[in-house]
Amino acid sequence: MIHILVCYHVSGPASVIAGMVSAFCSGPAELTMIQQQRTEIRFFTAAYLDVNPLLQEKFQAAASFKGRHTLATVLAGVVSGSISTLITHPFDTIKTRMEANLNLQKYRTVTSTSKLLLQEGGMAAFYSGLIPRTQRIICAFFILEEAKINLSDFYL
Repeated sequence: MIHILVCYHVSGPASVIAGMVSAFCSGPAELTMIQQQRTEIRFFTAAYLDVNPLLQEKFQAAASFKGRHTLATVLAGVVSGSISTLITHPFDTIKTRMEANLNLQKYRTVTSTSKLLLQEGGMAAFYSGLIPRTQRIICAFFILEEAKINLSDFYL
């Protein structure tokens, strides 16, 4: 709280608002990455932090993408987001089923949930809802990358 007051008196209300907006925008993404690192699920983080920038670099180096930064960013987000989703979606489906089962009647453990999913719909049951989740993650990759680029230019 003291930091906010000092910032307000030194730089004015605009600096306080800018800091709050920055924290509001970057906080959820950082929290997601930290939680995934803590729970040993690193595919999303690896895809966003490693694969996405590598693909962007490759696409921007290609002659057909010269001067088309946004297109390279979108394409890198599509590829890395799709890969990330395909790998992590079965685990997300299990987690979602267990979270939705509030009274713990049907889905008790990861193993029992996996067995029930296989019995109910085979391997396809693990990938139910894949397309909306893939679209959401692709958008998230693009938004995070554009925010990183634009905000780093602004703040650095």
